[in-house]
Formats: sequence, structure tokens, C-alpha cells
Amino acid sequence: MAWLQHLEEWAMLEIYALGIIVACVKLSASADLIFGFGLYAFVVLLVITVVLAATLDAQFFLA
Repeated sequence: MAWLQHLEEWAMLEIYALGIIVACVKLSASADLIFGFGLYAFVVLLVITVVLAATLDAQFFLA
């Protein structure tokens, strides 16, 4: 629960992900894209947030 409360500051992760995807599609035509550690860390954060939300929602409804 503490992790989810801490991650609520990043509540718009899906919007950020959509922005990254759009930027990558637009830039791919005019430049070579090199993905670094920041993108991989963001994807991991997105996955952790989804897993935590799904786990806590399941526990809430089963209790």
C-alpha cells in the first residue's frame, strides 16, 4: 500500500507513455532513436504500478 501511495504522484503514467510513443513515431522518420536507461526505468515503473493496482484492487474486492 505504501508503494501505491508513493506512486500516486505519477498517476498520469499512461499519458506519459502515450506521449513517448507519439514522439518516437514522429521522430523516427527524421532521426535515429537510441533508447537509454531512462526509458527502460519508465517502462518498469509503469509495469510495477499496473501490477500493484491490480493486486490491491483484487485484494480489496475479495476481502
